[in-house]
Amino acid sequence: MRSPESDSGMMRPGLLLSILIAIATGAGVYLRGVYLYNSAPAKVVPIGQGQTEAPVPSEPTRTTADAAEAVLLNQAFHVSSLRRLPFQQDLAFVKADEAEIKRVWDRQVRSHYPSDSLARFGLALQMLGLVSMELDLQATYTSAPLIWEGAVYDGIRGQMLYSEACNPAESKAAKQQLAQQLMLMLLDQRFAWRESQLLTEVNFDQAMAQKAFVMADAAWHMLRYTETDADKSILWAKAQAMGSALPPPFAEMELLPYREGVHFCHEITRANVSLDSMYQQMPTSTAQLLHPERFFRNPPYTPRTLRWFQLDVKGLEPAWDNVIGEALLRGWLRQHAPMDEADLMASSIDGDRMIMYHSGENGPQLLWKTAWRNVDRAQAFVAFLVSKVSAIFGIEEIDTGEAGHHYFAGVLDLQISGRDEVVTLVRSTTPEWRVALTNLAESSAFQKRP
Repeated sequence: MRSPESDSGMMRPGLLLSILIAIATGAGVYLRGVYLYNSAPAKVVPIGQGQTEAPVPSEPTRTTADAAEAVLLNQAFHVSSLRRLPFQQDLAFVKADEAEIKRVWDRQVRSHYPSDSLARFGLALQMLGLVSMELDLQATYTSAPLIWEGAVYDGIRGQMLYSEACNPAESKAAKQQLAQQLMLMLLDQRFAWRESQLLTEVNFDQAMAQKAFVMADAAWHMLRYTETDADKSILWAKAQAMGSALPPPFAEMELLPYREGVHFCHEITRANVSLDSMYQQMPTSTAQLLHPERFFRNPPYTPRTLRWFQLDVKGLEPAWDNVIGEALLRGWLRQHAPMDEADLMASSIDGDRMIMYHSGENGPQLLWKTAWRNVDRAQAFVAFLVSKVSAIFGIEEIDTGEAGHHYFAGVLDLQISGRDEVVTLVRSTTPEWRVALTNLAESSAFQKRP
């Protein structure tokens, strides 16, 4: 006859088995809860001054837990572990058809240029000879081919869209795409990186440097996770497809994150600098991205800034006032000089700023000032422009003025002048505008080095 004590002992295995079954049943729920829980919130420092929390979606959309979402959660777990950062907000996965994913993907890729920025920027670049006068940059950019693989992070709503075709277990491209998009979602929650795109209107070069760094951060970890070489990844294929329809300087910019950007991240980690800390000291120019050693200087190298003496000229406000920067300049120079020569020349620029006006029936008017490392580099740039004036600007006639100044007559007159380490380029349609812009250039100076 068994005692109560022995009966109790016999019941313990059954009780433990019930507990284990309950745990197994709730494993999926628990795994999802891991992502919603942030035991050690990181310091969130967005691009720009001050600190703020990452944007919280107003109405996060959740899907029912199914096999597809389990795969997404598993990917998110690996991405979070590799980056050593927990997701800070709810993971909202939304199943969508391919048309909706394509629409969001289009908006995401083309969001670097808000409102009519491309139209105004394209006109300024036409006047500088960076793109052909016949090219509609806005139409070209918005119609460029895109490659996507069934998943995209919708930063505006803070959710991940995926299609039924998104199967990272069967498609390496889908695995790469999903890992990169999850990484962008994680970085946006932690560091609000999308705010960097607000700089496009005032400093194109800085905005492109910061975008390239964030994309490179996500790409570098994705490449490690999927054990893929950069030039064999879906990201490289996407950048090449996009760049195939764009002018060469912009095609170079598409590859910047996955070439120089990934190298920059590698150099940062080699120097034992946390990538997390980089979001408190984002690159401020593409020169820092192209030359990591300049970023490590104390203080870090920054191009010289130019402040216009005045913005209103002949009663008009500027239609475009921005910075080109080294990376875009390098892509332009590579069209007209051997790569080594073009890269050396571009690396010598020490700051620039352009300003453009729409003068009604007189057409657009533009001024571009560049600072160079020394007088020799400045004069070399002047000589380069003069030697290539026909190929770059489509101008044949020449009227040489005083020493150091070159004047070319055409539909848009061209004036190139070099003084000390500064080169000034003016494109105008009337003598009055040429004088007005020349006066603005002479009264506006670059910041001096300490």
